[in-house]
Amino acid sequence: MSEQQMPKPLIMWVVTDGATDIETRYAARRHEITFDQGDIVTDDVILTDDLNVIRDELWERGLKPIARSEHDDPVIVESWL
Repeated sequence: MSEQQMPKPLIMWVVTDGATDIETRYAARRHEITFDQGDIVTDDVILTDDLNVIRDELWERGLKPIARSEHDDPVIVESWL
């Protein structure tokens, strides 16, 4: 598949509570899911001690929440597409 034919990446934000590599309580990290490279975690992150700050920001960007799966890592609160 040529580069021009490659689909655009799917953008997903993953919200966590208490991830060990984050100093604040809540973090939302932007992931790009690509056809050829899979899940790429970007440096784009929202950090806060208030979960509603993240939810309001992602909602204002036009994204919608997806509940966590029972198979997700326990620190994952939800994802947004």
